[in-house]
Amino acid sequence: MKSGELYYLIGKPNQIKNDLLYSLNKLTKQEKLINIQKTVTTDEYLKDHSQYSFVTESDFNLRKRMGLYCLDWTKKGHSFGISGEISPLLNKGVNVLLNGSFQNVMQAVKQFPLLNVIMIKSQTTENSHNTEGYPLLEDDGVSLEWVAHANGVYCPYVLTMIEHGVTDKAAELIIDFTMSEQVSLDKAV
Repeated sequence: MKSGELYYLIGKPNQIKNDLLYSLNKLTKQEKLINIQKTVTTDEYLKDHSQYSFVTESDFNLRKRMGLYCLDWTKKGHSFGISGEISPLLNKGVNVLLNGSFQNVMQAVKQFPLLNVIMIKSQTTENSHNTEGYPLLEDDGVSLEWVAHANGVYCPYVLTMIEHGVTDKAAELIIDFTMSEQVSLDKAV
């Protein structure tokens, strides 16, 4: 059985990334080979967001001391963590997607050396990142390309949403990509 692949989604603005995670969850509800891990946070602004589980700071710290997070970070005074074991899912051939942070990407890559980083950007943020690469998959208003570095960080994949309101298309593109054999491309280049 082929092992699953691990994907780490980073990018700005966060609302686009959150909308994309919502679309990914919606489109993969019945998919057994893709798992999207929930993010635990102390940020009250995200309390009612379906992609996050809100906890108090003391609860977050208790969970951290208990070793319940496979990854955690702090951003703008709020704690974030990915709970659960990822290895058993990967060993079963399940592709796992993690909601990540640009601030935490180097820690994530150190912890998970085979991590596939996908930088998400919109047309409005396109010029703020150096992402010269070549397209892997494209659809109306969305493109996914392979690059060696993006904004100085090893980031093999960049998903650009050219139009507003294309998060379902972008999610479908990521799903198609993660389920294809193209994911080994960066390891061969």
